[in-house]
Amino acid sequence: MRFLLPDFSLASLGNVLLVYALVLALHTALAWGGAAWFARKYDQRVGPWVAMEVFVLALVISFATLSWMPEGQFNYSPWQILCSGLAMVILVAVRVLRLRDIYPNFLLVWWAAVAGYALGWSVISGVKDSTGLWAAGLMFLVMGLTAGLGAVAGLAAGLRAWLSAS
Repeated sequence: MRFLLPDFSLASLGNVLLVYALVLALHTALAWGGAAWFARKYDQRVGPWVAMEVFVLALVISFATLSWMPEGQFNYSPWQILCSGLAMVILVAVRVLRLRDIYPNFLLVWWAAVAGYALGWSVISGVKDSTGLWAAGLMFLVMGLTAGLGAVAGLAAGLRAWLSAS
């Protein structure tokens, strides 16, 4: 097993965080703006603590599953990706199903899962990449996570609303 973050400079970490912030800026503005709009429309409270909890857990999932590679390989093994994806789906589904105020907060759970996981992946990939191609990978990762986890969050929110109504 080979750990992917043995040594890196603070300057490279700063560059990674800057690119991460630029890539996630629109995503963040839309999620928090949408949550504020839903909160006003449905007279519900926005829960930033829920978002922070999911952000940290997604970051931990990213580091736990993607910060190492099997010895002698240069790609992630399929079971690493499967475990990582399954853990993210479970995190989002369970957290959305446990929300008290569904409509403003399912957007924040969705955003936090994407942002936390993307931050972990950015640090793992970006601090050692001298080509800058990790930034393109980050954009594709964010698009994929947004679509996939958005479907999970939307379905879980719909199920939660349906269960609450009946």
